[in-house]
Amino acid sequence: MSRRTKQAENEGRCRVCWCTDEDACPGGCAWVDDAHTLCDSPTCVEMAPVLDAARELLRSALQGSSRLKPLRDAITAFDEHAAQFQKEIQGADL
Repeated sequence: MSRRTKQAENEGRCRVCWCTDEDACPGGCAWVDDAHTLCDSPTCVEMAPVLDAARELLRSALQGSSRLKPLRDAITAFDEHAAQFQKEIQGADL
């Protein structure tokens, strides 16, 4: 999947807590970016740059190296765990 396709797939969903227009944060939230990939929850605004930088650093380190498959697998697992965490915090008071 291309990076743009992946981005388009995620538009309308916060990349930190995964809230959507249909399933907003408790107490409500609003989009802070034009692509609707980050809500205005203080936690999300604070954590987004950290998560983005960590993912980009790991992905750039992994490009083209078959020796790093275990690390790629770890990143995939991280993303899956992050997704589960994001679902769990949907009900938490952010």
